[in-house]
Amino acid sequence: MNHTTTPSAPSPKKATSAADLYSFDLAANCTLVKLSASQFSGRKKDEALAADVARDNNGDTDAYETFLKVLPDETRKAIQQIVTEARTYYKLHTTPWDTGWALVNNTIYEKLRSDLEEFGIKFMEAVQTEVLDKRDQLADLSDARLGKRAYLYPFPELEALRGEYEFNVKTMPIPNPKDLRLKHVSPDVAKQIEAETTQLLNDKLKGAMTTVVSRIRSVVERVFDTLNDGDKIFRDSMIQNVKDLCAVIPELNLTNDRFISQVADEIMTTLGNVDCKKVREDPEERKAVAVKAGSLLDRLKNVKLADNL
Repeated sequence: MNHTTTPSAPSPKKATSAADLYSFDLAANCTLVKLSASQFSGRKKDEALAADVARDNNGDTDAYETFLKVLPDETRKAIQQIVTEARTYYKLHTTPWDTGWALVNNTIYEKLRSDLEEFGIKFMEAVQTEVLDKRDQLADLSDARLGKRAYLYPFPELEALRGEYEFNVKTMPIPNPKDLRLKHVSPDVAKQIEAETTQLLNDKLKGAMTTVVSRIRSVVERVFDTLNDGDKIFRDSMIQNVKDLCAVIPELNLTNDRFISQVADEIMTTLGNVDCKKVREDPEERKAVAVKAGSLLDRLKNVKLADNL
């Protein structure tokens, strides 16, 4: 499954002013999505042991923290890796909205949902094979690893252990201020609520678009800072991150802002074809690419998206 290449998303109707930013119909073109994942940490704080360590080292108790680990690091990390990949993919294709919710362009919603559900299947398969099927062996290993303190942190029983793992994708439609069906309020109050909802969504959308610019600035800044620090290695992943973000700009640029489209094209033209090996080996090439990245950063300073908002 390819998680970085997505067909260019057709742009929604362009907004022409702050007053009618919502006119391109945010409710019809976007959906809110939320990814949540949790797993058994396998760690428990042991305050009594921390106090013993502090006393043995003639230190303050509140300066020490000691944890017991009943789950081997390699088991926890194998499952965490899947969660990390899922969240990276999710963050690449969405824009933060509010309290864990993110905004996704409906042109890619079905693919996003399908891919996240596939991550969820991989997550639960790993939980089953790496933890649940090995519960008894892991419990014995935990007792052996913790020694005399094993009684403080007994390994969870199977059902309790199963309940520690969760991978969920939730969605929620965006309210349409023009279609609020409110009971028990007067027409004047309904109009007030409509106006307030419209303003709230406009403000949230402008914040989301500003976040897109910040993400663009961040990947370019990382390239610039690395190139200007002779002690840092310029890795291929730097340019790959630039390519990955620019590839999804059409779906993130919900208002079809001209600046965002133009600067993404400039970045791909300027940095997308950089020969990373040559940059690492040739100081002059490194300097030249740094200058180009600096010019792009200058373009990204104090950006105002007023041409479309």
